Amino acid sequence: MEVVPAGPKAVAQAEAVRVRLLNEVDERRHPRTSATVDQLLDRHFALATWEPTTRDTYVGYAKSHIRPLIGAIEVGALDGDVFDSFYAELRRCREHCDRRPYVEHRTTVEHTCDQRPVRRCAPRWVAPASGRSISSSAAP
Repeated sequence: MEVVPAGPKAVAQAEAVRVRLLNEVDERRHPRTSATVDQLLDRHFALATWEPTTRDTYVGYAKSHIRPLIGAIEVGALDGDVFDSFYAELRRCREHCDRRPYVEHRTTVEHTCDQRPVRRCAPRWVAPASGRSISSSAAP
């Protein structure tokens, strides 16, 4: 963040700062942070003032979709390729199952899992996953 002091040349100085910062962003030289998406989500959820049901919904979306897929990536490493992969995965399967058999638990009663209620995302004729995953050079 840069502050331009008040004065007769403030407008011209502010415009020069704006142009310089835009050039840095265009050249991908903008200041980077080592904060991850998870860290920023934690901070955002701590500061947000929402109704409890809205908070629960947003925290659930983050837990189910954002954190497992891009949570560990540094914010400065996010780019179009990461978001393209992220949205492709969201379109492919809301459970992010990697086409493995999936057992959905709908009981709180103690039980022994078996493979009877198996659900698959893709029809049998769809080729197995290509192994492509959401990644970034900054991902651990």
